[in-house]
Amino acid sequence: MRNSKPFSVFLDAVNVSSVAIIISICIQMATDTITDWRTILIALVSIVIAFNYRKINSAFIVIGGAFLGYLLSFL
Repeated sequence: MRNSKPFSVFLDAVNVSSVAIIISICIQMATDTITDWRTILIALVSIVIAFNYRKINSAFIVIGGAFLGYLLSFL
């Protein structure tokens, strides 16, 4: 299918639009959920770990975020 020029252009447009929708939803979810300093801290730590240590499984980042949220709930 990629060998066909019109169909290849169509698939590229579908890929770009799906990435744009994902980014839009992520921004909307972030503005709804990141409301206080605790969630900002968890989000920043998660972003730093996810982009600096690429070999870490994302499940460990989720578990770490949950644990950090639990610890920060005592403050």
